[in-house]
Amino acid sequence: MKYPKDTYRLYESEALIATSMCVRIALKEEIDIEALKKAANEAIKRYPYFAVEVSLDEDGAYTLQHNPRPIVVMRQQGKPPLLGSEQTNRHLCFIEVSGRLAYFYLCHSIAGGKSITPWVMSILYYYVEFQYGKTLEGKGIRKAGEPFLPGEIEEPSLEMLTLDPPNPPTPSAKPALMLADYINGLLNPFKRRPNYHVYEFAQSDVLRLAKENNASVVSLFQILIARSLDHVLAKKNKVIGAETSHNPSSDIGLPYSHLDLHSMVYVDFDRERLQGELKDLGAYARSEIKRQADPRYSHAALRPLFETYAKLDEIKGLKEKRAFMKRNSPSRGKSARHSTFVCNYVGQYDWGELTAYVEEYEIVVDGHLVFEITSIGEKIFLSQMQLLATEKYVRALEREFDQVGLSYVHRGPFPKTLPKHLLPKE
Repeated sequence: MKYPKDTYRLYESEALIATSMCVRIALKEEIDIEALKKAANEAIKRYPYFAVEVSLDEDGAYTLQHNPRPIVVMRQQGKPPLLGSEQTNRHLCFIEVSGRLAYFYLCHSIAGGKSITPWVMSILYYYVEFQYGKTLEGKGIRKAGEPFLPGEIEEPSLEMLTLDPPNPPTPSAKPALMLADYINGLLNPFKRRPNYHVYEFAQSDVLRLAKENNASVVSLFQILIARSLDHVLAKKNKVIGAETSHNPSSDIGLPYSHLDLHSMVYVDFDRERLQGELKDLGAYARSEIKRQADPRYSHAALRPLFETYAKLDEIKGLKEKRAFMKRNSPSRGKSARHSTFVCNYVGQYDWGELTAYVEEYEIVVDGHLVFEITSIGEKIFLSQMQLLATEKYVRALEREFDQVGLSYVHRGPFPKTLPKHLLPKE
């Protein structure tokens, strides 16, 4: 690829879906905005690949330039500003504060869930230092002045991908797609009400239930969500499909890459199968995730993406590049594969002594029936994103939690307004 991997997703249209994400953090005490500003601008020294702004080169291609301006930390004031605008000092990240809550916004082109969390942890580490005068312990917290981790700033390439063919992938079972919901949620101003709900669980309860039923954390939630939708969707749909993101960075020799690298794993649940034992479903879903997370699969999934970007490099002109990506994006183009819902888990991080200061930690993204699992200390959180102001999916899911004896605390709905981008034009 001719340009940094960070730039290619910027060509995709945001007409309907914002390509940004947010980490929502609730601290135990009200946030001092000046201390958080100081912390954010100290922490960014450890993440120079986030301290960037977008420009255009002579071929009409997006490039990233170092941005020395301060990271913006502001009071929440309704609709957030555009990423890359003057309101954010042309940065692709900024932070909003409201009471005990902090919203960390970041461009999804320059980071994925695996890299946004360490950035947030570093900021909170410095916040505690500046606000309370305490230096915390935490092996997983990255600090200014420390060297980069293996693969953190290296660029991927086609040469990193194996040519070994994987076993034939499982063809799509043509799961139910939420087309009517998406049409109303994206195009109908009378029904569009983007929102999200948050569930909090005791980590010990989730791990116990997963272990008892041959499941992992993500496969357990996949099953419970699929079962909940079985009570909601029309019976003509014979299959409910789950989709989850697998980070293949380690598979290509970049274990700590900050890039949004992912291959998708698909688990199709026949609705008759969903009536079976939870243990059997757990074994099935876990085995499908493990099989499709095989490096040969992830390499095979990354190859068309990298090849698409290589072809994009040959096209001149921003308008032409955008038109090419609209037709050929592996995630949104004509050949893209879709499921009924998406459920991701970024995994566990060593927050160290920071856990004593943080009450909640959730990831919020755009989309409908998109679920993000996060964990900190002894807690696990599930955020549920929707485009419609309906309670039917929430109530159906809570019914499943109750049925398996999984205690939870429910919060929401909260309005969801993710920032889009202000990008340079030709």
